[in-house]
Amino acid sequence: MQPSRPKTGPPSRRRFPRLEVLEMVDGAIMPSAVALKMIELGVGGFSVRSVTPFPPGARHQFRFTTGHNEEVTIDATAVHCRLVQAGPGNHMAYVSGFEFVSDARSDAALAVLIDTLASVFSLE
Repeated sequence: MQPSRPKTGPPSRRRFPRLEVLEMVDGAIMPSAVALKMIELGVGGFSVRSVTPFPPGARHQFRFTTGHNEEVTIDATAVHCRLVQAGPGNHMAYVSGFEFVSDARSDAALAVLIDTLASVFSLE
C-alpha cells in the first residue's frame, strides 16, 4: 500500500473549511421562496445552486430544511456567483457563494444546521 499523495493545485482562499453536503439541504430565499440546493457548508459560509443569480454584495435571508425536517433561517451576503449548466436539456443554473452575517439569531441557526448535518453524516 502506497501512501496517498498530497493534493496539488492552488491553495484555498477560504478562511474556513467547507463540508460538501451533496445537496442534502433544501433552501429558499425569503420572502420570494426561490428554490435552492445547498452544495457546501462551513462556519463562515455556504454555496448553493439555483436558477437565480445573486449579485455579490447583496444581503439575503435564507430558509434551509434538512432531511430531518429541521428548518433554520439565516442571513448571508453574496460573495460570488457563476453561471453553470445544470443537467439534461442544457438548463442553466447559478452557483453562488455566501458569507454568513454574524448575529445572535443567525449564529444560533447555523449551530442547529451544522449539528443536524453532523448527526446525518455520523449515521452513514
